[in-house]
Amino acid sequence: MTKDEGLDQYQNHTSDSEVSLRSDFEHMIQIGFDAVPGEFRVLGFLLCWEKQRLYLHWYHKILVLIMIPFFSLLLWILLTYWKDRWLTIGLSLQILAPYVHLSSISVMVLLSWPVAFYLIHLEGEARMRRYQITSNERRRNTCCTLQVAVGVPFFFILLCLYVVPFGTYSPCLQEKEKLAPKPNFFGHRGAPMLGPENTIMSFEKAVEYGAHGLESDVQISFDGVPFLMHDYDLRRTTNIKEVLPDAARRHPSLFRWSFLTTLNAGKWFSDAWVKPFFRMKPLSEDDKERARNQRIAKLTDLLAIAQKEKKLVIFDLNAPPSKHPSRLSYIHLVVRVILDSKIEQHLIAWLPGSERRYIKSKAPGFQHVGTFYTLQELADENITRINVDYKRLYYNGLREYKAANISINLYIVNEPWLFSLVWCHSIHSVTTDNIEVLNEMNHPYYFMTPNFYLFLWIFMDILSAVFIVSIFRFHWWRESQSEKIRQGITSYTGTGVWFFWSIVLLSFLGILAAYTTLLLVLEFLLCWEKNQLFLHWYHKILILITILFCSLLLWILLTYWKDRWLTIGLSLQIFALYIHLSSTSVMVLLSWPVAIYVIHLEGEARMRRFQITSIERKRNKRCNMHTKLRTLQVAIGLPFVLILLCLYVVPFGIYSACVQDKDKLGPKPNFFGHRGAPMLGPENIIMSFEKSVEYGAHGLESDVQISLDKVPFLMHDYDLRRTTNILDVMPNASHEHSSFFNWDFLSTLNAGKWFSGSWIKPFFRMKPLSEADKERARNQKIPKLSELLELAQKEKKLVIFDLNAPPQSHPSRSSYIHLVVSVILDSKIEQPLIFWLPDSDRKYVRSKAPGFQHISRLFTVEELRKENITRINVDYKRLFYNGLKEYKAANITINLYIVNEPWLFSLAWCSRIHSVTTDNIQILKEINHPYYFITPKFYLFMWIFMDILSAVFIVAIFHFYWRRESQSEKILHGITSYTETPSASLRDEVLEVVEIPGLLIKSEMEYPDSEVIIPEVVNETTAPTMHPTDDVGQPVPTEPAFEPIQAPTSETNREATLKIVLLTLEANEPTVPFTEKPPPET
Repeated sequence: MTKDEGLDQYQNHTSDSEVSLRSDFEHMIQIGFDAVPGEFRVLGFLLCWEKQRLYLHWYHKILVLIMIPFFSLLLWILLTYWKDRWLTIGLSLQILAPYVHLSSISVMVLLSWPVAFYLIHLEGEARMRRYQITSNERRRNTCCTLQVAVGVPFFFILLCLYVVPFGTYSPCLQEKEKLAPKPNFFGHRGAPMLGPENTIMSFEKAVEYGAHGLESDVQISFDGVPFLMHDYDLRRTTNIKEVLPDAARRHPSLFRWSFLTTLNAGKWFSDAWVKPFFRMKPLSEDDKERARNQRIAKLTDLLAIAQKEKKLVIFDLNAPPSKHPSRLSYIHLVVRVILDSKIEQHLIAWLPGSERRYIKSKAPGFQHVGTFYTLQELADENITRINVDYKRLYYNGLREYKAANISINLYIVNEPWLFSLVWCHSIHSVTTDNIEVLNEMNHPYYFMTPNFYLFLWIFMDILSAVFIVSIFRFHWWRESQSEKIRQGITSYTGTGVWFFWSIVLLSFLGILAAYTTLLLVLEFLLCWEKNQLFLHWYHKILILITILFCSLLLWILLTYWKDRWLTIGLSLQIFALYIHLSSTSVMVLLSWPVAIYVIHLEGEARMRRFQITSIERKRNKRCNMHTKLRTLQVAIGLPFVLILLCLYVVPFGIYSACVQDKDKLGPKPNFFGHRGAPMLGPENIIMSFEKSVEYGAHGLESDVQISLDKVPFLMHDYDLRRTTNILDVMPNASHEHSSFFNWDFLSTLNAGKWFSGSWIKPFFRMKPLSEADKERARNQKIPKLSELLELAQKEKKLVIFDLNAPPQSHPSRSSYIHLVVSVILDSKIEQPLIFWLPDSDRKYVRSKAPGFQHISRLFTVEELRKENITRINVDYKRLFYNGLKEYKAANITINLYIVNEPWLFSLAWCSRIHSVTTDNIQILKEINHPYYFITPKFYLFMWIFMDILSAVFIVAIFHFYWRRESQSEKILHGITSYTETPSASLRDEVLEVVEIPGLLIKSEMEYPDSEVIIPEVVNETTAPTMHPTDDVGQPVPTEPAFEPIQAPTSETNREATLKIVLLTLEANEPTVPFTEKPPPET
């Protein structure tokens, strides 16, 4: 048979539309698809697309109902509490944009190999199929659509990458001579990676590493001593839990300095088994020993270091609580302490925004620093320096501040890439925790001159274009000239190369989708904050490309994978029970962090309830921190409890075929060998059918074609390339339809070398062949239908086959059914062994062969009864979603295809299916009991046992943490909530404390030159004085000083000391005269 002879005959070829054929694309994804994961919503959408009904258990319905509000609530939490964290992502894009561009071009070069392979392979398929369809059916050709779906996005992205640098902006692209000097450093609480924060050691380490200034946080003790402390309590940075655990949550400002100076402020840093910072280097033994001896530092200690080393000092001044005696005069007190320290005034960078007029009058040499004020506000206050969060500044007018010659300090800059971005933006100084690493940087990272980037851009564009063109030309030459390399084998079997490149393509798509989603979320968050998102052209184009590409891929999946998603629903039928039990176990594990977080939030909420005044309550009524903490508790605890309760009751609505009594389990389904045993021998070959019989197949399944000289033979594909050696014998005719060859030529082809000599297995889980089987497979030829019938008659096996209609111009086009029936009758096979599947000419077949067992496809029960058919051969995915119960109720015998996985075979067994068609007969034959089978009583026991056990564990975990928190959190009775109307008498507020007589020392800090009188704590014998008033005239209650000693080492001494020194104290606050009412705090 020559090519010219074949070309005369395949004009207007078409396949019979009444015969169901599996397309190459369906065959290509058959094996690998069963493991594809998905979500219920996607599954439901795809079923609705196919006009199918989605049968979900109550378990899944409740879970979907829970997940939607849960994820909505989680998104709201992220938008509310992490809204400023997302801004860092946009900054990283500014500095990494050139490198992302260059690396993206490299990725496109790598992707060009599978894209070229696939596009040119599709071109070959399109050429072949062009001769096998009529003009009316040509529109159904999918090869061209796939070429466009794969090729157009690839080349569009590539072209965008080639031109995107025209719109790329990065501050790291500038000339070296224009690069600003390196920004100065402010040690954030000293050097907290080298020593305990806010201690003398930490500040000395910062000075040692060249800090330009020192940053800290100042609080006021109860007796008017400014000291350095950041937190609202002493638990994290001191050993107060060991000294006085009952007062651990008390505000630091409610302790006297004589007690604070006894606390250790360094052991938490040196002895912690978890590093305070993730990238912190291990301390030397000397530094550890020094850290263990650190105490809380006073403000005067910091000022002494700054004066000695000539370093700037900047600090956050925390207002004392409402009951503190220095609540209204703490700014005056701190100014007086600074002036008394004799530090040079220009070394003080004054940050607090309150009472600037008073500050300027008392200390005109202070350098005033603003926060995030407008330029007009800064001009009104005559401020030329600002201290702002780097995220806020970059999105709110960096250029405007620089144009106005405002000196900028950014906090907190720890990462080298962020410091490099700051450096390239000519920022003056930064506040950092990571001074050790940033001090070693002599040049900004990712810095690049424009000329060098231009060279890399052009070089990468030219190089990548040459590579991509070369790859496409290579694959084109490979396909059109030689075609001897068997590139089609893996595309047809759904494994190997095709599967690998699919993973690459889907991974690339996932990265693009995640990146685009991140940008969209970032833009949404910025719009939420009423900020503008400045995106490069690179990112804008990439977002547009990704949206189009994802939409196109989704359309492809919906078009070509629409029936494959149904497998997911079936897997849920068998795995639902185990998902339920494992989910309960997961909830027990999750209860540990949930309990920690929820109860910790409860403690935080209690503490903060006492730290806000009446005015602050009114001002923050809608969004104060106390409300946010309660919201977090509800947001975390409520979904957890709801999901747990649903898991406890969901088995009432679970249905699974694998939950039944053993005596009701049906017999094991019979096997039909799909094209024989294609994992043990070449498909549709006598060796394969004999292997199938050897493993106990009940019947044999095959595909029948008609040769040009009217000989029925066994072949599945439209052409002979995949399963024969026609590429070696007659490569020019390899794309011809297999029915356009004479049997004399077909019988000379080898039909086994492709199977035994392939370097890629036809099936992913196929076991290696023995040498004897390999040798036998190499000698196999294409068999005739009569050979299969002879084997079936000898072994008494059923025979079922797909009869493929010849092309339209074939001489047997109109008589192929008559021809096949005649061949079957001539073979003298017993007629009951024939399962007749073709739907055409059934009346003729019944008249000529009344003994044939007629089997149909997925028709309705009424249609089957009308045709007098009691057997059906259907795709398992279609049957389980289209009335399995109705067919079983009508006593219809069911054969499912293609069932290869053990779990799917177990589901068919439990569903009392009669037989299955399989490729994996050697594995399924060894299954003597369905997997995942469970009796109702055992599942009921496991359900109740897991529910009780999990409930006990969860309650115990919550109780443990609640008791632990409650015992360590006995808030002292003196800390009471501030009410809008004062109590009748402050003498009713009594506080029990442990003190050694003589430690209560009257504060003698008096400043005669000050306009305010510093409050003095008086003894209980002092006559009561008038209470001061706050900004709105309400009396401010005061609280007694709390100055306990360190706890004794033994319990005996502690009890004795308690009996001796237990005192009930009452402190009164003196009147604080003011020349003018201070403005309220901002």
